[in-house]
Amino acid sequence: MNPLAAFARGGVRAIDLALQRYYHVFEFTDDSACILRVARSLSARDIELSDGTRIARGEPVLELHLWNEQLPALPRDGAPSLTWGIEMTKRARHSLRLLAAYLARAPQFDHIRALHGEAGFLELDQFPEMRVLAERLGFDFVPGDAPGWRVWKYAFWQNLFSWWLMWTFNPASLRGKHFDEMARSELWMSRAVLMEKFGERAAHLAAAAHVENWRTS
Repeated sequence: MNPLAAFARGGVRAIDLALQRYYHVFEFTDDSACILRVARSLSARDIELSDGTRIARGEPVLELHLWNEQLPALPRDGAPSLTWGIEMTKRARHSLRLLAAYLARAPQFDHIRALHGEAGFLELDQFPEMRVLAERLGFDFVPGDAPGWRVWKYAFWQNLFSWWLMWTFNPASLRGKHFDEMARSELWMSRAVLMEKFGERAAHLAAAAHVENWRTS
């Protein structure tokens, strides 16, 4: 690797680590397949989720952050393969099950009624595909700002840092992407939906269904 590039990537890692500490981002598990970290945060908006949960601006929420070091690497050509997509979805579901189990045993988060995440690694034409995937996982997908090269917009600087993170942790993901077409997006999920889809009761029902299917096959 080019020494200058290695130095720059080291700088991005240092900034990322400093921001994690500043926002108190923490790992709720040591599972090597988990792709999520979390932090306490406050909702920046009033929003009604698809299951009817209403979150007020300023209400505490649990912020989701990608665990960059544990994301599955894209193929060298940067195009997500079927194998990569299956693995990413598998890890996302696994991470949400781990999070549901953690929250069920963490009374300090009993007041949290929703999860929120923000992404800046998508181009506008990828939104329909992302919406389908998000909804399959139980998230509400909310399109955000596409700042382009308007440096006076906060979203521009968010996108710039997202670009740096992709370049540092998964450089193949930048192939075919255009910075000026990147857009922000949000993912929301109520705690009730998380527990319904990924909590212990859901796991028991899935296991029971698997046993029943095996007996009748």
